[in-house]
Amino acid sequence: ELSDGAQDSLYLALRFAVIEEHNSKSEPIPFVADDLLLNLDNARAGAAFRVLARIAISGQVLLFTHHDHMVPLAQAAVPSEMLKVSRLDGPVLPRPQ
Repeated sequence: ELSDGAQDSLYLALRFAVIEEHNSKSEPIPFVADDLLLNLDNARAGAAFRVLARIAISGQVLLFTHHDHMVPLAQAAVPSEMLKVSRLDGPVLPRPQ
């Protein structure tokens, strides 16, 4: 009965909890994700970025996206000394057939 956004938020919270629990007891693992926050509204995405910043204290976090609107959300939620934004500018090459 949950909306797609609420389902994604719940699933993401459970993933974050598992990672934080693991990192607190074992060698931290890197967290790598691609377009992880697409189905979240701005408030939920900001909260997710704050949790990712907390995870980044103990381990590496890499988040890939091609959605420019995520950058200001990350900049507002993550301390500047923890955030590195890299943009890949250039032509998009066609996929080989």
